[in-house]
Amino acid sequence: MSVTILMPVYNGAAFLARSLKSISGQSYGDWRVVIGDDGSTDDSLAVIERSGLPRLTLRRNPRNIGWAQTVNLLLAEVDTAYVAVLHQDDWWEPEFLGTVTAMLDRTPASLLAVTAARAVHPSRPDAVWGLHQGFSVEKGSTCPSPVAVSLLLPTDPIRCPAVLARSELYRRYSFDESLPYACDWLMWLRAAAMASVEVSAEVLANFQLHEASQTTGFIRANLTTIDMLRMVEVLRTEWADGREPVKDAIGKLTVGITNEILADAGLKIEAGDLAGAEVQLRFARAIALSVRQSVLSLAGHRAVGLLRLPLMASLRTPITQLGRRLW
Repeated sequence: MSVTILMPVYNGAAFLARSLKSISGQSYGDWRVVIGDDGSTDDSLAVIERSGLPRLTLRRNPRNIGWAQTVNLLLAEVDTAYVAVLHQDDWWEPEFLGTVTAMLDRTPASLLAVTAARAVHPSRPDAVWGLHQGFSVEKGSTCPSPVAVSLLLPTDPIRCPAVLARSELYRRYSFDESLPYACDWLMWLRAAAMASVEVSAEVLANFQLHEASQTTGFIRANLTTIDMLRMVEVLRTEWADGREPVKDAIGKLTVGITNEILADAGLKIEAGDLAGAEVQLRFARAIALSVRQSVLSLAGHRAVGLLRLPLMASLRTPITQLGRRLW
């Protein structure tokens, strides 16, 4: 086998069959699957059994420990050159594995191969994410390490199902279990700091967002912000004493995270979550490195105060739209 596919599962029966079917439908066939059930209480195990997927190993956690720790445990089972992590609600197009394995086969110096990914939400238009949006693949698929790091500092355009990694990356780093929202972003930054990244503009992975997803839950609870801020401190330590992979990497990462927080505050205002927006705006104001970000966070805080007045509630959408244009 050349590829080990790791799949953490927790109460994923509603989406799991689609993910498993996308594995069996790959044009590239040199793979095995290791599924880690994280204490599911729904029909996930029955869905896995009905799939009839070949070369499948199932591991069951005695209790729920979270997706990052589950994947870290599954990494001990890897004996192949390449590793992919596919979450239970995500899925691949048939050419995904064939495309990313070919890119890494061609370029031994690269640690990651990434494709574009389609983000699917039940109530919003689909969106496409990927490193190709900042790196022209017309010049070739190999994105040099400094360029890849620079693209990953302002935001994380890489979605987990769109990644194939060399197993040596995971022998050096595990997913940081204390950062369940940001640990994949942290992993891609570490990989890009070590080596070049192979990039495809083809949309070969699909990332499902829904009300029950962990990502949605983290955003609602403002845990995304806490994880991102802690990620900055982890990298500040790793990159101390002149080890930053690009100039002012921590500053650029902080600016990017502040913009993410401000954008999320705007979405919370529009959704009527004024308390959540106020928390986000306080975070943004505390870490803002530019006058613009400081002004936006302060203006947003004042806007939240106004919107709490009964007669001002009708202005929520116009204020949010103005804020989006500003930031």
